[in-house]
Amino acid sequence: SGTYIVFVDSDDWAEANYLLELSKPMTDFVGNSFSIYDESGNLIKQQDILPYEGMVKKENVLRLLKEGTLGYTISKRFSTKIIKENGVIFEEKINHTEDTLFILDYLEHAQTATIECKANYAYVRYSTRST
Repeated sequence: SGTYIVFVDSDDWAEANYLLELSKPMTDFVGNSFSIYDESGNLIKQQDILPYEGMVKKENVLRLLKEGTLGYTISKRFSTKIIKENGVIFEEKINHTEDTLFILDYLEHAQTATIECKANYAYVRYSTRST
């Protein structure tokens, strides 16, 4: 029911400024970098991305896809209006890379994007899980 949609996994955590930072840019899509931790809280790696602000263009989407940035809906902000007006949904029959397909479908309808290298989201990767 809000203006924006942000995804947060129940076992991850975000810095106090997470939502504020995602809400600042007045663009259709906002993406930030994030940090990956193991289940003990040890930093595995920081998923940095090259900053960008401007129109959504195929070459920029391909760059983000190659960087691995579009593999997760976390650390991103989406417009509720764009999702509803264009029927952007998660494909229920797919249980792997569904985030990437959702984001690519969304970006097909977005006009502007802001990508920032602000790692204020912590993604937890478990060694005991298959995905």
